[in-house]
Amino acid sequence: MKFIHQRGTGTTLPQLVDEQENILSRLEMFKMNMWFSGIQIPIGGIAAVYTHPNFRNRGYARKCFEHALRLQQKESLCLSLLFGNPDFYKKFGYIPIMPWYGIYVYHTSWKTLPPEPTMLDYSPGDDQAILRLYTQNSKSQVGPIVRDFQ
Repeated sequence: MKFIHQRGTGTTLPQLVDEQENILSRLEMFKMNMWFSGIQIPIGGIAAVYTHPNFRNRGYARKCFEHALRLQQKESLCLSLLFGNPDFYKKFGYIPIMPWYGIYVYHTSWKTLPPEPTMLDYSPGDDQAILRLYTQNSKSQVGPIVRDFQ
């Protein structure tokens, strides 16, 4: 068995393959910056974990996770995030850090809501204004991703 890496736009797809290069298990890694109270910190994340049903319960997903975490540590990423079943991922060292939220609006409340703002069509010249607005509203928070139009 070995790992092969397929590169994407802002992502890496480590794949655990057998001698014939059949994919046994894989996941997707991403790297970006996150705002943390006005400071940009480098973070990584893991998504799209998959093991073919014929190869499950053999530790292949664990090998992928351990490989991905070593790669993220090598790049000095401050955090590694994922969204998924918290009970399942605890065995890989992940813990829940952000609460899940829901918004409920009672059907009788809609009459008291303010009218919707006027929406404008996007044009390419709006990029910098959108970026300034996003940065202004997210920079002092903990968790929003640092955005740019590069």
